[in-house]
Amino acid sequence: MRVRLLLAVMLLVPLTPLASVRARPHYVAVAFHDVVDRAGDGDENSVTAANLVGFFEWLRGNDWTAITLDDIARAQSGARPLPDRAVLITFDDGYRSLYTRVYPLLLAYKIPIVAALVGNWMGGPAETVRRGDDVIPGTRLLISWDETREMARSGLVEFASHTYDLHHSQLANPQGSEMPAAAIRAYARAAGYETETSYRQRIRADLEQSRALLQKELGVAPRALVWPFGRYTQVAQDEALAANYRFLLTLEPEPGFLEDMPNVPRLLPVRNPDLRSMVSYPVAPSTAVRLVHLNPQTLSPTDAAAFEKNLGAAIERVKTLGATTVVVDAAWRGPQDRLEGTWFPNRVLPMKSDVLSRIVWQVRTRAGVNVAVSLPVSDARATLGTDDAVVRLFEDLGYSALADAVLFDNVPALAAFQTDDSSLPFRWDVRRRRSSLDASRLPAADDLTLRAFLAFERVRPRTRLFVLTPTVGDGPSAVADLTLVEAPLSAKPFGEVVNRLAAAGWMQPDRRYSSGVWILTEKPPSAAALSIDVRLFQRRGGVAFGWQQDDPLADEPKAALAAPAVSAATFPLLPKK
Repeated sequence: MRVRLLLAVMLLVPLTPLASVRARPHYVAVAFHDVVDRAGDGDENSVTAANLVGFFEWLRGNDWTAITLDDIARAQSGARPLPDRAVLITFDDGYRSLYTRVYPLLLAYKIPIVAALVGNWMGGPAETVRRGDDVIPGTRLLISWDETREMARSGLVEFASHTYDLHHSQLANPQGSEMPAAAIRAYARAAGYETETSYRQRIRADLEQSRALLQKELGVAPRALVWPFGRYTQVAQDEALAANYRFLLTLEPEPGFLEDMPNVPRLLPVRNPDLRSMVSYPVAPSTAVRLVHLNPQTLSPTDAAAFEKNLGAAIERVKTLGATTVVVDAAWRGPQDRLEGTWFPNRVLPMKSDVLSRIVWQVRTRAGVNVAVSLPVSDARATLGTDDAVVRLFEDLGYSALADAVLFDNVPALAAFQTDDSSLPFRWDVRRRRSSLDASRLPAADDLTLRAFLAFERVRPRTRLFVLTPTVGDGPSAVADLTLVEAPLSAKPFGEVVNRLAAAGWMQPDRRYSSGVWILTEKPPSAAALSIDVRLFQRRGGVAFGWQQDDPLADEPKAALAAPAVSAATFPLLPKK
């Protein structure tokens, strides 16, 4: 989901008392793009020169230190620690404003930056061109090589690769969806999907071409790579490291920790936030989660025309509901809980229809929400017969779905897992605990589920883990980003589940954004019944919930009637006591 990220989301993190941040060396990084004179000029990634000056002044007035990649490398090696308030400032795409507006400010403030260049843009046409949905700046809007060399000589600007020709979208499925070129196996109507070998070769060739170009023009090869659109795969990361890139810059809005190198997460400020917004963002997870279930079977996936019409209607309904996350089934479950087939190409199961990639991408981009995919590991194991086949299935799922999360059920040990720091809510804490978990100590079913998730995450790094459990334990899982407790749609039983959650501390401020309820019904609930349960949950402090079943074509529950209770846009946060 493309949300408005305010600049101080991470800039204020080092000022908080949270042990998970203060005890670990870290920095924050910011990804700017074009700098314009007036608000409304440029695109949503542009900032005005006045707001940029205000940001630089705020950094200087509040004892922040602008650092370089050398500072991060020295801290990682133990040669010199990072300053207490360290910020890495970056500019992407090489807009002309980098030379005309930013560079004079760097000289005045003595602030170092990292600037990323797209190789084939530098020698492209003079005028701006459109390639599919991508707008590619013409050379009249970009810096020249002479200006690049002047800035490099100043010692204040280190130039990074933004790839040679991967800063665009590419055909990704039979329905015509175009997705970030570095993050997908390309699809061709005549040849089908790119193989992993071809994908690796395409990525490596591009990165080496970019590296050679910068070496030729600037006399030094880049050591940093900035992923276009912040999208990449583990395969792409492996190829980048093999091509001698040592810093890989992403767009994950979180602090940078030295142990997470070579990844450098960055905050992307959009819609020209003013200085007040830049320094007033609360430091806590604060996004209410609304999950809607979507079964591809309801969209008539084997009828191309009906499928597109039905998918469009489902997306509009998601927007009306005010949902934040859509949970999409990745496979078709038949009798005896066996998987009859999948909605994505894979090596181990029949494919009913290749529609999952299209659904996930269209929902993400048109509805502006996150997407979680759901594939029951226990059913996959019963159908396939071996653990290795299940792991391969999830790896293939990762290649097909640019999803934000994977939802698993029937994982009691993972759902109940607790540690001494289980209350720490930030995604980097959860990821750290998950990476250190000894899977061999888990029961076989949970161990396989974790391996299946890691297979998906190896393709899609930084994927979130959601778990669904029927049991209210000591708290939300310490190794899951979201723990959902199954609840029936009935006032008394639902209220009992909510009471147990509150009594166990799940509704405490440090836990409520990592926990919620999943309302299970045999048929879609009425808007009235759903609203009663949701409002009860909200009154007790709950902020994350979803339901299954849901019928997008019959509009059940009625979206317009349910929205006042379920919409994240209308959700009133409870006042602090």
